[in-house]
This record gives sequence, structure tokens and C-alpha cells, in this order.
Amino acid sequence: MPPWVGRVRVSAEPQPGPDGQPVSDRELRLVQRSATGGALARKAVLSLLSGTVGGSTFNKHQLHGTRVESVPNPAFNYLKNRMRESLGVYFAAHPGAVPDEEVWVMSTVGEFTLVYKELGNAETEYELRQTMHVGFPYRRKLLRLTGGEGVHCSVAEPVSAPLEAWQADDYAMARQVAQRYTDACAAKFVAALPTLFPDRSPVSQEPAVAPAAAAEGA
Repeated sequence: MPPWVGRVRVSAEPQPGPDGQPVSDRELRLVQRSATGGALARKAVLSLLSGTVGGSTFNKHQLHGTRVESVPNPAFNYLKNRMRESLGVYFAAHPGAVPDEEVWVMSTVGEFTLVYKELGNAETEYELRQTMHVGFPYRRKLLRLTGGEGVHCSVAEPVSAPLEAWQADDYAMARQVAQRYTDACAAKFVAALPTLFPDRSPVSQEPAVAPAAAAEGA
């Protein structure tokens, strides 16, 4: 067994919320326009019961939505396996980068949602969103998070399409796009490995002038 296997532990964990409870999506979460109407109605009732008007701004990304259990979040098992493979290749090429003590490398998984773009448009498209952090885990110290060296992967321009296109063939398009997002994050992790695990092997230095060349010049 390669020495790095016993010293670098690889895992995938849900992202903790402000209260320490997990806030990640293990399966695809579908947030439809119809869910917003019910949420706004409940919020209005609560405002009346509490004697307040207005309240906090509505955010569609706070909706629970519907879990699509047939579409697991690839940021868990799939990305974890990609990380393990990448570490094996890296440490084989850089044995001097293997840490002396045990460390954890983690995929910290957040959002994995298919959510509508425009509330006022009955023909609105839906976009697939996914967030994850790959690298050393965050540590909670009192009320602050520390650590977390690595790469944060969130999709700046999510792929969008009609809901029917996403749902066709048991969400085949969602699976393909999610894997593409995850592969891009795995590539960022590979690029960060020299920073996360610098190679401590001594670098051989060539003499400024080769001996033969020095003799000829004498």
C-alpha cells in the first residue's frame, strides 16, 4: 500500500450551516415556481400573526423544494473517488509531498438544485446549481470557521433549459451537466495540489559552469 494512503484521508461531508446542522443536498432538489406561491402565502400569515409587516426579503433558494432521489449529488461519492485517484497520481510523481502526519482532504458539499429563473414567467427556464469546496476541511473555533485551504467550486453561469428538457429520460441532462460541473471542480483540485502538498524533496542544483567547459576556458 502506498505510504500516502495511511496519511491522507479522503472524505465527503455535508456543508455545515450557521447552527452547525448540515445544509447540503445529497440528491437533486427541484424548486418549482408553484413552491414560491405557497411560501409567500405562509410568510404573509406569519407576518399577520406576529403583528409585523414585510419582514426579511424572500429568497427562492431558501425553499425546500422536492427531492429527486434518483439523481444523487456527484459531489459526494463520485468526486471523492476522483480526489483519491488524483492524489495517487500526484504522490507517485512527488513522493516528497507525502505529509509526515495524518491529514484529511474533504469534499464539503453544499447546494445541488434545479431552480426556476423567473417567477413572473410561466415559461421560465430552470438552471442547475451546484456548490462544493475541495481541500482541507473547515474547523469551527468558537464562532469562527478556520482552515479550508483548497478550491471553492460554484457555477458562475449555470446551464439553463426548460424543465421538460431537464426531466426527460429520468433527468439524464441533469446527470450529465452535474458530472461536468464536478469534473471541472476535480480539475481545480488537481491544480491546487502543489500548494496543498508542496514537494519537500531536495532540489538538485546544476553547477553554474560545467567542469569540462571550465577546463576549456582556462
